[in-house]
Amino acid sequence: MKPKKKSIWTNAWEHRALLIMVLPAMVIIILFNFVPMGGITLAFRNADHSHLPYGTEWVGLKNFSFLTDKYFLTTVKNTVVIAGLKILFGFPAPIILALLLNEVLHVRFKRIIQTVSYLPHFIAWVFIANLLDRLLNSDVGLFNEIIRAFGGETIHFMGEIKYFLPIVIISAIWKEIGFSSIIYLAAITQISPGLYDAAKVDGCGRLGRIWHVTLPGIMPIVSMMLILTIPKLLNADFDQLYLLGNPINQPVSEILDTYVLRTGLSYGNFSKAIAIGLCGSIVSMVLLVISNKISRRLGGSTLW
Repeated sequence: MKPKKKSIWTNAWEHRALLIMVLPAMVIIILFNFVPMGGITLAFRNADHSHLPYGTEWVGLKNFSFLTDKYFLTTVKNTVVIAGLKILFGFPAPIILALLLNEVLHVRFKRIIQTVSYLPHFIAWVFIANLLDRLLNSDVGLFNEIIRAFGGETIHFMGEIKYFLPIVIISAIWKEIGFSSIIYLAAITQISPGLYDAAKVDGCGRLGRIWHVTLPGIMPIVSMMLILTIPKLLNADFDQLYLLGNPINQPVSEILDTYVLRTGLSYGNFSKAIAIGLCGSIVSMVLLVISNKISRRLGGSTLW
């Protein structure tokens, strides 16, 4: 005889201690993630300083006229290029670091490398942007001082496209590579040591064991992280681009998030700013669904 299924209220009462502990987090999520969703309606209304937070009359899709605006399309291109390059180079970087760290046998040396690589994650972009300015400034930057000392010409690192994009990508990877490798290191520790022993008996060297044992062992985590990363194609990291951007490099540093900020706060067009953000959110959600379906068809891990 099957045991009687407990009601949701019975389960809730039995696990009330856990529910009480999770309650503050749920309240924060509701207040800062779900309640603001009510503002989505402003994308279809006229809204200004005097009519917030509800706006005035309905205007339909009038606030979405930016979709054909040339400047908006440029910001979309900049966002996709920067975010795409970050995914292309930044996604495999922590995986490679985790594989290399797993091969380090000296425990103390391994911990030093991990500590050094994790620290940049906890440094704010404000500090990193200031550091990059001290190093790359065209007038007093350390790199340009060295270049001029050897008879070279000043290089405008933060103003030229061929320098600005590599700086953005490299600094982003440097900041997150160590911290992002933690999840892959944790996945590697779950692989049975017996598999490595069997591969060693079969004649596999270090590279062979990495290719035939380690990589297949962490592939479910890699698939899951890729699913969560692809929707970020329209998220090029606001903090970094806002702080590294300037009027000189604005044609390449202006992304959707900075465009929303300028539209909403600088120009006071809140309805248009919300409409832009709504479009970005919809595209990100579509990308999430597509990447999840692709992962399911390939036999990898999925979110649902």
